[in-house]
Amino acid sequence: MRPFRVLCLILSSGLFFLGQPQARADYYPYWQDLDPWTSRARPNALDLLEYGLYWLRDWTGPENLSDPASVISLMEEQTARWFDFGIMARRVADPWYSHQDVLTRAHFQHRLRDALFAELARQFGFYDPRPPRIAPLPARYLADGELVLGFRIWRPLRGYSDIFFHFYRLPQGWRIVDVSRNGVRATEVFRAHFDAGRLDLPKPGWLD
Repeated sequence: MRPFRVLCLILSSGLFFLGQPQARADYYPYWQDLDPWTSRARPNALDLLEYGLYWLRDWTGPENLSDPASVISLMEEQTARWFDFGIMARRVADPWYSHQDVLTRAHFQHRLRDALFAELARQFGFYDPRPPRIAPLPARYLADGELVLGFRIWRPLRGYSDIFFHFYRLPQGWRIVDVSRNGVRATEVFRAHFDAGRLDLPKPGWLD
């Protein structure tokens, strides 16, 4: 499955929308291809993204919006399958990770997932009183074969940040193997945390 389709499915859970890497430069943000079933112009990327963000807020409800557990639980349920936490875990903790038993590796992956999704929810402004403004950024390939898709996000009173999702084509399809913000990779932060002998999870704001 192409990264475009992966991110559209993630959008349906209210997380985010980026774009199709093969599209021409003027693809962003006005995607106006006709839908073959309705003969209507498909919604552009920003409309889809806004829909996803509002959907998440409606789903959690005002009483749960400030509760990280409800937001993170939804993200884990709907989006975790598009991340390869095995690759992330090896980048963070090898050679230690590869020498552990199955249960220990699974537990370590879950800890990475929890910390990453908690920080993504924060970076996306899901706990903010107002939704962020978002603009897709051009796709690019890295020398190691990673495909990077991202966007610029403006949160009220916080300025903007550039968040990128790093895809790698695996036998099971495209999967997200890292996330970065303003040039700082999540796996590098986790690796420094692990190398320092820290067994607890990083505190909120670790991707700032």
